[in-house]
Amino acid sequence: RPNSGKSTLLNAFLGYQRAVVSEIPGTTRDSIDETFIFHCKTIMIIDTAGIRRESRIDNTIEYYALVRSKEAIDKADVVIHLIDATSGITETDKKIADIIMESHKPTVLAINKWDLIEKDHKTFENFKDRILFKYYRAADFPIISISALQKLRIHKLLQTALEINTRAKQKVETSKINVILENVQKKHVMPLRGEDLKIYYATQTNTSPPVIRLFVNKPELFRKDVSRFLEKTLQQALNWHGIPIVFEVSGRK
Repeated sequence: RPNSGKSTLLNAFLGYQRAVVSEIPGTTRDSIDETFIFHCKTIMIIDTAGIRRESRIDNTIEYYALVRSKEAIDKADVVIHLIDATSGITETDKKIADIIMESHKPTVLAINKWDLIEKDHKTFENFKDRILFKYYRAADFPIISISALQKLRIHKLLQTALEINTRAKQKVETSKINVILENVQKKHVMPLRGEDLKIYYATQTNTSPPVIRLFVNKPELFRKDVSRFLEKTLQQALNWHGIPIVFEVSGRK
């Protein structure tokens, strides 16, 4: 969101001031693309204008900044969602997280300005708990505390983003996916409304994000709670933490 430190983070990645840094929210009105080398890999990073709550988008410039930010999310391999540690997760952050989840992009959640808050050995875990209380889907993301200004843990942030990108491009054998789903059905641990759902066959049809094609007896039983349950199951079994999974469901013909 605006004034969370995105431009400062871009400058920290690049090692020089490419983006204008200001205390005034919304200084960056357009997306800025830059390429740099990290651990012998070429990375393109897009510094977006930030996304406000829709009720606060009050002029044409901000509307098109929102559109360009959404386009940047669609273009990205991995999204770094920056949260301001001094204000915690806000309704705007939750809105941004929803947009990211709708795009099915692998995501890292970075808590910026970590140098500006008082801390003890429990601060990070307490902060994570507050985030999860306000937005439970954040549990899907790796969470890292950083300071873009002090360059604290920005290498770890990049390494995590690259690692997630590698895992998101993983192609899993069809037999492995089917064994996992068969075990789920044998244990009868499906959500209540999914008890009558039978999954006959599954295969991965795409990567980044993973797309799983399911052939089932009754597609109408594949509801949100069932989708969420199977997503969590596959994320844990296939090391896809931080990577949304897209399901394509068909009835068996």
